[in-house]
Amino acid sequence: MKDKDSRTVTVSFKVAAHEKIRYNRKARKHGVTFSEWAASIINMYEDAYDELKINSIREEELLYEIDKLRKQVRLLETLNDNLKIRVESKKIMFNS
Repeated sequence: MKDKDSRTVTVSFKVAAHEKIRYNRKARKHGVTFSEWAASIINMYEDAYDELKINSIREEELLYEIDKLRKQVRLLETLNDNLKIRVESKKIMFNS
């Protein structure tokens, strides 16, 4: 990897224990340190993230809220329709 000698900053990220083991094995398989392996992967895919169309946590929360609101709207529409039918049936009963 180029610019290896100019690396002076540490970047860290959280992974599950089983992921760390898997990543370390992959790095050893290729004869590099975990740090070197991770940097290579990041460099290879740094521009591809936008194409993955992965929603952010906030976007997922908003989509979930939208879904909940749509369900509430459907329920309210159904209740409204039922009330209209009841009102109409009462009108018919009292007009007869």
